[in-house]
Parts: sequence; C-alpha cells; structure tokens
Amino acid sequence: MLKRKRMMSLALALVVFAASVLPMRTPVYAAAEGGPAVVLASDYEDGTAQGWTKKGDEQLTVTKEVYHGGSYSLYVDGRTKDWEGPNQVLTDHMTPNTAYTVGAWVKSPAPVKFTVHTKIGEKEDWTLVAELSGAKWSGDWTYLEGTFITGDKVGFTEIYAEAAAGTAFYVDDIKITIAAAEVPEGEEGLRTDFEDGTLQGWKNRIGPESLSVSQDTANTGTHSMLVEGRERSFHGPSLSVKEHLRPGKSYQFSLYVRLKEKPEADKSLQMTVYKKAGSESWNAIDKVDIKADQWDQWHLLKGTFQYSDQPSEVNLFVETPYITEETVDTLSFYVDDVVAQPAPEMSIEQDIPALKDIYANDFAIGAAAYSWQMEGVYGELLKKHFNSITATYEMKPKFLAPSEGTYVFDGADKYVNFAQANGMGLRGHALLWHTDAAEWMFTGPDGQPASRELLLTRLQSYIETVMHRYKGKIYAWDVVNEAIADNGGGPDGMRITPWYTLIGPDYIEKAFEFARAADPEAKLYYNDYYTEVPEKREHIYKLLKTLKAKKLIDGVGLQSHHGLFSPSISEIEKTIQQFSQLDLDIQITELDVDSGISPSAPLPADIAARQGKRYNDLFELYKKYKDTISSVSIWGVQDEKSYNNHAMLFDEQLKAKPAFWGAVDPSKLPAIHNVAVALEGTPQAGAAGKALWSKTAGIPLEQGSTVTAKVHTLWDTDNLYVKVDVTDASLNGEDKVELFLDENNGKTTAYEPDDRKISLPRSGPGTEGVSFTSTEREGGYIIEARIPLVTVKGAAGAELGLDIRVSDAGALDSVPAYWNDRSRSQDTDTSHYGVLRLSAMPNSAESLKGQVKIDGQMDAQWEKAKPFQVKMSAAPYITTAEARSMWTEDSLYLIVDVKDALLKADAANPWDQDSVEIFIDENFSRTPYYEGDDGQYRININNVASFGGGASDSRLTSAVVHTDTGYRVEAKINFGTIKALAGSSIGLDLQINDDRGDGTRSTSKWNDRGEDTWRDTSNFGILTFVAPEAAPPTPTDSTSSSPSPGSAPSVKSPAPAAVFTDGKLTLQPSPDKAGMLNVDLTPDAVSQAVLQSLDSGILKIAVKPASGAAALQLKLPLQSLAAQPKIKEIQIESSFGAVLSLNTQLLKLQDTQAGDVLQLHVKRVGQDGWPAAVKTRLDGAAVLDFSLAIHGAKITAVDAAALTLLLPYELKSGERAHQLAVYRVLEIGKLAVVKDRQYDPATGYVSFKTKEFGQYAAATVKLPDHKGSNWAAESVEALVAKGILPLGAEASYETGVLMNRAEFAQLLVDAFDLQAAAAAPGFKDVGTNSPYAEAIHIAGALGIVKGRADGHYSPNDTLSRQEMAVMLNRLIQLEQIMLKGDSPAVHSFKDLNQLSAEASGAIEKLRAAGVIQGARSGYFLPKAQMTKEQAAVVVYRIISLH
Repeated sequence: MLKRKRMMSLALALVVFAASVLPMRTPVYAAAEGGPAVVLASDYEDGTAQGWTKKGDEQLTVTKEVYHGGSYSLYVDGRTKDWEGPNQVLTDHMTPNTAYTVGAWVKSPAPVKFTVHTKIGEKEDWTLVAELSGAKWSGDWTYLEGTFITGDKVGFTEIYAEAAAGTAFYVDDIKITIAAAEVPEGEEGLRTDFEDGTLQGWKNRIGPESLSVSQDTANTGTHSMLVEGRERSFHGPSLSVKEHLRPGKSYQFSLYVRLKEKPEADKSLQMTVYKKAGSESWNAIDKVDIKADQWDQWHLLKGTFQYSDQPSEVNLFVETPYITEETVDTLSFYVDDVVAQPAPEMSIEQDIPALKDIYANDFAIGAAAYSWQMEGVYGELLKKHFNSITATYEMKPKFLAPSEGTYVFDGADKYVNFAQANGMGLRGHALLWHTDAAEWMFTGPDGQPASRELLLTRLQSYIETVMHRYKGKIYAWDVVNEAIADNGGGPDGMRITPWYTLIGPDYIEKAFEFARAADPEAKLYYNDYYTEVPEKREHIYKLLKTLKAKKLIDGVGLQSHHGLFSPSISEIEKTIQQFSQLDLDIQITELDVDSGISPSAPLPADIAARQGKRYNDLFELYKKYKDTISSVSIWGVQDEKSYNNHAMLFDEQLKAKPAFWGAVDPSKLPAIHNVAVALEGTPQAGAAGKALWSKTAGIPLEQGSTVTAKVHTLWDTDNLYVKVDVTDASLNGEDKVELFLDENNGKTTAYEPDDRKISLPRSGPGTEGVSFTSTEREGGYIIEARIPLVTVKGAAGAELGLDIRVSDAGALDSVPAYWNDRSRSQDTDTSHYGVLRLSAMPNSAESLKGQVKIDGQMDAQWEKAKPFQVKMSAAPYITTAEARSMWTEDSLYLIVDVKDALLKADAANPWDQDSVEIFIDENFSRTPYYEGDDGQYRININNVASFGGGASDSRLTSAVVHTDTGYRVEAKINFGTIKALAGSSIGLDLQINDDRGDGTRSTSKWNDRGEDTWRDTSNFGILTFVAPEAAPPTPTDSTSSSPSPGSAPSVKSPAPAAVFTDGKLTLQPSPDKAGMLNVDLTPDAVSQAVLQSLDSGILKIAVKPASGAAALQLKLPLQSLAAQPKIKEIQIESSFGAVLSLNTQLLKLQDTQAGDVLQLHVKRVGQDGWPAAVKTRLDGAAVLDFSLAIHGAKITAVDAAALTLLLPYELKSGERAHQLAVYRVLEIGKLAVVKDRQYDPATGYVSFKTKEFGQYAAATVKLPDHKGSNWAAESVEALVAKGILPLGAEASYETGVLMNRAEFAQLLVDAFDLQAAAAAPGFKDVGTNSPYAEAIHIAGALGIVKGRADGHYSPNDTLSRQEMAVMLNRLIQLEQIMLKGDSPAVHSFKDLNQLSAEASGAIEKLRAAGVIQGARSGYFLPKAQMTKEQAAVVVYRIISLH
C-alpha cells in the first residue's frame, strides 16, 4: 500500500470544486513562503463598497453605525429573495488547480452563507463555500470560513453572500487567500494482497471482530485476510483509502471474498465505501450472493465510487447487508486481492431526447439521488433529464437529527443548492418514518419510553426546525411515510411502530398539523408502497379522506416499486382512480421496475426489452391521468450493483437502456418474446374433450381495436391443438384467426422451410391439411384446430415459435388482436414470434364443493374429498403428505396431513422451518412469473404464516395440529380475483419443507420439479373444482296406482305414500289449490316407523319440498308412540327445509287417548307492510311460522330443553358463519335475536333451543361499509349475531369510539348471562334510573368490578386497557374459563413494572392465552384508552375460549 504524501500548512474546513476534476500528480498551487497570498481583502475603511455589487434589488450601504474591525462595515437590506446579497467577481484572480480560503465576519439575526458561482463553457455550478456549521446562530458578529478548489480549467467566477429573504445583515473584513491543502503524492490507487504477512492497513471497524493474515486459503498467492468474531452486519474490516484517491474522480474498487465454512443458508457480502464530509454516507457499491454449496469458492466484488466533497474520511468496508442495529450476524469470511484504481471516464449521451422535455406538458420528471450523484458526469445526467430531485436518505430524521439538540444540515443543503442552481423542484423525504427515525426521540430522560406529550413535543420541534430552514426551497414534503401495514396492523390497518404505540393512532394527524403550521405554502403528502393491494389501498384511502376533510393534506405519493408483471396495470389504475376521487394531487414518488436479475449478473436482452415494455405501459397510464398526476420520480439515477435489480432507466455506464426508450419512444424497443406453455393431451369430442381443455391456460392476446381473443393449446407427438375463443360480435365472412408456426423456433427474419402461416376463417375453408371447426357463440365464435407437426415431433421440453393474429373484417380499419409481434410482420418474419413451450400434463386433483370449520381436524366432510399425494422430493430424504381440497365460490379449503417424525421451527428463515407452502395461480395463466393473482402461503408447525406474491394475512385462516405421525395443516384461503365455478380450474402446488435437525433440509412437492415455484407458475399442478355427486333417487312405493279389476275409479287423489328409508319416514305430498300440504299419517305407518327407530330412539319424519307449497299441516297419531317409551325424540323435517326436534316428554304420552294427534303447522310469512329497517336486516330471508297442538290444545311455551329448531341457511358470497343470526319476529314486524345459536357449515343448518313457538328467520349481520375496522368487524358482527349486543348497537362500534366503564360492565353481563343474588356494593354515582344500573349491580356483586377508592364507580369514565384486563381476569376466574398455560415464547410486556400485582398478572395471563396482544414493539400501554372495537375483540375471544 502506498504511504508517501506531501503536507501543506492549512487544513481545509470545507472544499468544493469550481470546475473539472483534479488530475493525478497535479498539485494544487501552494501559498508563498511568507504566508498565504491574498487574492481579495475588503474592510470598507475607505468608505466605499470596494467592488461589491448588488445581485438583485437589494440595497448595499457602507455604514459607521455597526462594524467589526476599524470603523466601517457593509450593510445589506431590502432583500426580497434568498440569493440577493453583495457580489464580487473573481474571474481575473482565478488560476487552475488552486485552493482558495474565504473568511468573513457577519452580523445577522439569521444565518448567512457565501456561495461561489462558476460558468465554464456550457457548464454552470453554484456551490456553498462558507457557513456556520454545528453551532447555533447567535446574532452577534460571527466568523465564517471555507475553501474551494479550482480544477484544470477556470472561467467566470463570482462569490456572493445570501440569507433567507427579508433578512438584513452586515458583512466586514472579508478576505480571500490562496490556501494550502493536503494532496497525496505518488501513484493513485492501492492494492492489498497480504503476501507480506501483514494486514497492510486493514483494521477492525467497530466491534469485537478480529482480523488476521491466514495461509489457509488465498485467491492468488498464499495469503489472505480472515475476518471472524463478528456479531452484527456492520462488524468487519475497514481500510482508510482517502490518501489514495484524487478529488473529483471516480474509482473502481474490487476484491475477492470467500466464506470460512459452509453456512446453513445462502449468504450475502457487500463492499461499502464510507465517506464523512460533515454528514456521513455509506455507499454500498457491490454485493454478491453466495450459495451455501459455493461457500469454498472465491467471489468477486467490483464497484465504482465517485470521490467528492473533500471528505475528512474515506474508508472501505466489507460487511453483510444491513438489516437492523440488533440483527445478529456471525458470518466469518476471507478477503483477498483488494484493488482501487481510476475508473474509466464516463460520459452521458447528449444526442438522446431529454426525459423532462418529452413530458414537459404532462408532469415533472424527478429522480432520487445520492449526494455524489449531483457531482460530475452523474450531475450532468440529472440536469439533462430531470427537473425534480429527491434525497435518498440525507433528509430523513436519522441523518438530520442524529442526537437531541444536534442538527446536521450540510448534506441536505447540497440538495437545496443543486436544485436552486438548476431550476429543479425539490421533494423533502421524509419528516416522519418508522425506519431511519431519530431514535433518541423515543426514549425519555429516565431511559424509559418517551411519554406521548414528550414525543409530540419533540416531533413538533423537529418538523418546525427542518421546515423553517427550508421554507420556500422545498415545494413538497412527504410528511408521513409508510404508516399503513402490509398485512394486519392496528385499527384501520395502521403499522405498529413506536410512533403508534407511544403517541397513539392520531400521531399521523399531529404530524400533518405541525407541518401545515410550519410552512403553510408547502405541499404536504402521505407516501406509501403496495398501494395497489386492495386491502392496503382501502386503509390508505380512509386515512387520506380523514386528513383531506381536515385540510391537512395536499396529495398522496405512490411509491410504485414494481416488478416486470405485477402489480397489473388495472390494479395500478384502480388506485389512481380511487385516490383521485378525493381531489388530491398524486405523485409517483419512487418508481422503479425490478428486473428480477441480480445486480451481480448482466441483464439479459429479453428481460431488458420486457422491462422497457413495462415502463412504457406505466408511462402511458400516467399520461392518461396527467391532470391528476403532477410528478413522476424514478427512485435512482442509474443501475447500481448494491441497490437494485437493474431497475433504472440508465445502466451503470449512464447509457440509456430499453427501459429509457420504453418511457421515451417505444418504437425503439427490441423484440419481446412472450412465453406460454402447451400441455400434453389429445382432445376428444364431447365431455372428455371439454374436461381436457379446461385444464389448459388461456393465452390472452393484445386487444385489437374491435376484437379480443384467448388461446388454449395442447399437443401430442404428431400434432399441435389450438382452441381460440374470439370475442367479435359482428359476423363477417372474412373474420379469421391466423396462426404462425416456427417449428424450430429459429427466430429468423425470413421464412425457412419449417415456418408456415395457417388461416382459420370464421366461415369457409382454411389452410389445406389442417382440420378445424368453427362454432358460433353469443358475441363471438370458437375455433378448434388440429395442426400437424411437419418437421419436428412433439416432446416435453421442446419449444415452438408461435404467433397468433385475429382479424375483424366487419369493422373499417380494425386493428387485429395479436399475441407477440406488434410490428405485424408475422407473414414473412419469425424473429418477433413468441415461444410455446411443450410440457407434460401436470399432476391434477379435484376440489369438492363444500366447506368446513378450520380447526385442524379431519372432519367427516373431508372424507368425501379425494386425497392426492405430495411426495416428490428434491433431496435424498423424503417427507410425504396427503392433501385434500374443497371449495366454495369465494374460498379454497385445503387439509394437508404431513408425515414427519421430527418437528422443528427454530431456523431463522421461515422456508427452512418445518412447514407447508401453498402456491395458487387463481387466473390459471401458467405464466413463468407471478401476476397479481398469484400467491404463496407458508404455514409452519406452530401455525405461523408468511406470504409471497399477492398472498396476504387477511385472506388466510389456518389451524395446525400435531399428530402421532407428524402434523396436519388445515387452511381456508379467500380468493382475491375469481369466483370459483364447477368445472373450472386453478393452478396449485404444494411444498413440504422439512428441517431434519442435523443441519440438512429437504423439500417435497406435488408437481413442480424446479426451485422457482415462488416466482414461476408455469409448472404448477392443476386443481379442478367439482360438484358433489348427485344423490341417488329416493325409492318410491312399488304399488301400482291403477284400480284393481272390478273396482270403481276414485275421484280423490290418493294420500301421499309414507316410505321408511334412510332411517326416516319420508313423504312427498302435493299442495292443494291454497298451497297447503296436508299430511295425515296413518297409525300403521307410524307404528312401523317407530319399530324401525327403536335403536336410535329418534323418530324421524321428512316431508319433501313441493313446488307451490305455502304451508304444511302434519298430523301424527300419538297412540303408537305411547306404546314405545324408547322413543325419546321426534324430528320433523318440514317441506321448507326447517327441522323441529321435540322431546317426547313434551307430548305427555301418558295422557294419550285413542284418536289423539300431534298437529304441526308450518307456513311461510309474507313481509308486506313490515318496517323497511326490518326487511333490510332480514335481507330477503324466509320467515317461517311454527305452531303446535297436542291433545287438541295449542302449545305456546315449553321448556327450552324440549324444543330445538333448525333453520337451513347457505352462506352467500362474502358471508361468514360468525355473522349468522336467528331472529324471532315479534308483533308488527319487530325483531329479537335468539341467543346461543349454532351453525354447522357441513349440514347448512343453524340450530337453537327455544321456549316459544312463533315466527323465526335466519340472516346475517353486516356492518355498514363505512363503519368500523376490518380487524374488529368479525367480533362486532358475532356479538350482535349472538344477541349480546342489542340490535343496532353495531352502528356505535365505529373506529376510534371509546368504551366507558358502564358499557363494559353491561357487555360482560350480557356476554356471559351473569346473575347475582348477593348484595352489590352501592356506588355513589350509579343511580337506579341508570340504564346500566342492573349490570353494574351484578358485576359488582360478583366482584368483577370494585369501583374507585372514593366509593364511586365512574360509569362515564373511559375504560383503560389495564382496567379491561383486570375485569376480564376476574370474570375468567368466576366462570372457571380454562385458558392455555403460559408459553415460554411469550415474553413480558416492557411497561408492566409499575402496575399492581393483580393488574400485571392479569395482563400476562391474558396475553399467554392469546386474548390480548399489546403493541408489537413489546408494550401493553396499560393506561391507554380502550375503544369499543377493542373491547368487542377481547370479549369475543373469551367467548370463543368459553
């Protein structure tokens, strides 16, 4: 390593560059022997301005009233702009490669700074030279000093003083001298190879890591550096490289790394250059991903660093990628052959269109940039293409306010100066974020979490300090960033962060209030990602709507970190449309398109082309909404190895990629080759062929102007089969489908012998040798064709070139629909065809229509579903599983029984834990990438879920049980984009992950043999939805109804035959003209049925449904029952689906006399004239009126144990079992909820015990769309459906509505039917006329509530979380509700140490049982207020346990 250098006398306080870079071996001119050479000195002692002139309309006055030295100074006032101030032209004093020091005294009520402005040719720069850094401005005379360096060329140069507009100030004793500087001497660059046996300057960076020279392995030679003993990602080796670099130049760093030992999982290492120049920056210039089985290979890290800002430190680090400060990382590794050398000079393309000019009439074009990207050639690229800029991290709180009372603005100021100098808009990002927060704000002086009041005070102070400094300079602020959770979260989906837990959900509103007050002219935005996910989008919309109503927000930032295919353009458009309804400005703030290709690998041409198409689609969408979208910012300038997967518009050499041309001129995009999969199979006519085609994925064509189509394909050894479903309502004889086949997939620009065009007209003959049919359907037609393969044989893995064109001849100038070639040159050129990949038919399984309760149990319903085996292993170890599936219109059900002798879930990566992964392709497109409908659900043995693709926590319900042979996973997944239909199919795969406990892991799959199931759906298996087999026809009486010979024909219809079958006495009567079903059972029929029912003790009678029936009257002779006491129960299934279950004790059979009958009357009840609110709540549900007479007397009330009613109910789309309520209809249409109803989804019956006959109906409880939070909806709906909350009370359970102590007492009493005989304590403030008096009396008598020390109950006080927990715990003890024991995985809340033993014990007990969860940061917040929604959730959880 080179160590020689030459010292000059003066250390630089601040260095900037006025012109070009400082070349190697060129010294900065030094000062004369007698001291620094003076270039300019201004003391105003001659009474003149000494050459200082105005820059604008300000006034300059030489004054004797105030001065620093001597008797005069220069007074500056009348300023209306920041940049107005005294100005001095220095052009004639400048020489190349020279350092100049500026010193000046100023007196001002606000900060003043000096700026140097240069112009050399077309290049123009404004650079901050001197300001007060790191101290508070005093208002007294203050000395400012700084230094700037010229390059190898000089031109126009001027210096001026500036301050905030309106600030008047004095300047005096200004001096500019030639400065001394420290400049390296000798060769540029460095190399460390450790061959001399020393570390050659490398040191441990920050922690306990140890560095040593090792001869165990080396990339070249015999020595390398071993790094071990690390505990964090940022622990590792550090090398100071400043003395080997030259200002203003780019350097290429390279080194080799190797792991010390084989890791359990793949690892990553990165090379980072740290720079300190006032503010700090960490530039990760390359990263390498190392597969576990390649641990003993050397891997190259190589990246470029721009040396700028004359930093005080520049260090090279080798580390693992940063996650958090606490993340443990003990990876040990070797380093060798470290090289730094000047990078090849780069230049930007001047002859391409400027991006900002292309969209000048649409919206601003911005970029997020690091500070070094505002220098040199990177800065030139920014200036050419962008008119808006965002700091990547320098304006985040962590960097602006690293500690209390300390602000570091120099990094942010560079953005301000650059933006102002180049006429750019500047976005401030971000004032409040849970990541990169100023962490000190969260801790109080006592070391405990900060109080709400303290944290709000700190937040307000921070926002005011930052926004006041940049008032008028930053036009838009991201006030709050990423406050909505991806899945779950708190109320309204809010992310659980320290801001949320310490302040509460109103912290967002408070931040916007502070920002609005700090700078009323600034535009204020909320900024977030995944805004295209429907659930998260809805949460964000509600937040925006609230802020908009309070006039606190001006716009929303859609980050827009997208992939090549997802989210879909339609979902992105939905977000834009929905948010624009609020009349908010929309900005695309962080756009990039991830290529999916590692930055360490080159970007393939086909992926680059597809990325360009994606950018084109996005910008076309943005232009469509240009009246709503004011800015589109790219999250970066050029591709960087360490940060993105080739996601930017420019490559590492700053050259335009196809991504750029997609945004600017899509005609310059290279060809894109779509890929589709054809499955093996020979279609037959009829149902078998239809079933086979249903297993194929449809290929959607690019929509033509008047025609669209979807194409399905199959293949066998000799043929390609094509089915094209065309939507074209206008029938024309010239309508046609054209297929273009390139059998060798040669992609040539001219036809070869294997290439051909096949014409398949809507009517008439087609291409010779191709058999096809054309069938008309409503709105279009379907072509099915068999195309012989001429030069190749069909085989799995083969690829054919294919394109498809569909023409609508009936429309003038109609543009055809096509699959791939947008140039429409298919007739002569195969180079633009897509690729059809031939694949074997995947594994297939059937999903049976039905639903079950998700509890991990193999219910009887599951036995009806056909099992399929998961046993294809990717390792020598085989873990097998058996799976079954069911479906409803809205949901998929799966149960997976895994055979695994050793259960483990302690690996760091969820995919390394014992778990089941479910992969779903809802739209069955079988694409080699994930679309928005594709999802990955992973459920481990502890029922902990993780997700990928479009999957989300809100769509999954799961249960896991451990079995004697392993474990069982049962899951319900709500569909996100489809409605399931019998006969349709989806893509499905299952993967079983097995941690074998000896450092080895294996996976077993159902279908996909590859490793890309998590991102590629083309190899999924096929799951087809089937309906249950039809039940066999009911046997009928074989007795002929014809009259016997000699008998007279009867004029009356015979009575319905009573047949005993399937354990029931079954009848199928016909209604009379009035719609009445009359069923008179004969004593003989009853006697025979009773004899056959003795074993079960239940007499079952079923009256089958009949068309036109409005009522049923059934008469049952009782004498046969009286003779058989073994019959304990009678079940009567009415023709309307309802079932009555009667205990025979109710019949008083001992009093039976000959001829006595039981008379049951059931009739439908019309709802005409009923109140509209009642009809809305019933939502069309059938109301049935039940009445019963025994021994001639009408029965009105019975013992509840004697009568059970079962009402049929099939859950509709979007309905869930917890919503189902049973209503008793009172007089004039009033409703009362029946408590303790039970719903069995397997039978479709809701059952309940009742003491009264009368009118009943089953319907679901639904919360109004605008009320409440999704996370609490189930609990609120269930409490209403169970009759615990009064009808209509759900309307008061809105988000944020607080629960008082009286209401909670009432809720507990009603939920658990509490009664008390003992006297209750007399609370002074609870009068007998209070609607809650009885509930408080009962709760007090039972010891659930105990009131205050002063004898008051304080019924109207808001319930605290601590009080809730104590009351619940007392209730649990009273009711002897069994909770699960403390789990070793449950840790104590951090904030319970100052509570009573009863309170803290109650809270911990409830947490261990899963009743309460607290905040995710480990706090319970016992004194926080309880909302009605939260109360409903915890009470419902207790009921579920009870």
